[in-house]
Amino acid sequence: MARLTAPKPEPRKPLEGLSLPDVNDAESYEKFTFTAAEQIAEQIVERKIKEIREQEEARQREAAEAERKRLQTEAFDRRTEEFGGRFQAAIKASPDLMNRIDPDLTVILHTSEPGDAATPASVIGDAVFESEYCAELLAFFSEHPDEVKRIAALPTANSIARAVGWVETQFKREADPKPKPTPAEAPRRPAVSQAEPPVRPLASSAVLPEEDIDAIEDVDEYIEKANARDARMRRGGR
Repeated sequence: MARLTAPKPEPRKPLEGLSLPDVNDAESYEKFTFTAAEQIAEQIVERKIKEIREQEEARQREAAEAERKRLQTEAFDRRTEEFGGRFQAAIKASPDLMNRIDPDLTVILHTSEPGDAATPASVIGDAVFESEYCAELLAFFSEHPDEVKRIAALPTANSIARAVGWVETQFKREADPKPKPTPAEAPRRPAVSQAEPPVRPLASSAVLPEEDIDAIEDVDEYIEKANARDARMRRGGR
């Protein structure tokens, strides 16, 4: 019968990373042991404080990341709920829209979820998702797949969003037709003034009215002029 033996204890590892005083610098061995013990204790305390601080910082980072994801999820859920309300209201007002929407289009034009990198399809999907005319846009792009490809091929996310916005303005124009002009009153003859005519300046700069770009019917011209307008606003001019 084999004799039972207790496992041998592992040898203690020296305290790695701790510095000790030089025994040759001590006045006596007792002085050396006291100084060494004091120095080791200080280093152990400092190391422990550092570990606790690092653990607390890691915990705070994890908590901040969890809160960021929670807020992103809440915002996404809120967007989804708002989209559902707008979509159902549009279908209720125009039931034929549902028959015009290609179900596969909702897969192609997916919306970006929290943390996803933007793609041309997701930029279009986000613009449709947040539009007041989401159902009308889905019906339009279902019936014009080449338009989806053309917009997705635009060079920047900003130009893609602008192109979708231009399509959206067409539905706004149909929903809000311009009011008919009211008959103008006959102009009154101005009274003749006896005062001397004012002196005209030698030169003056005319201020051109801001162009109504929403009335532009060509999408490429709309994007170009919308970009130019934004550039002027960033420079502080009109």
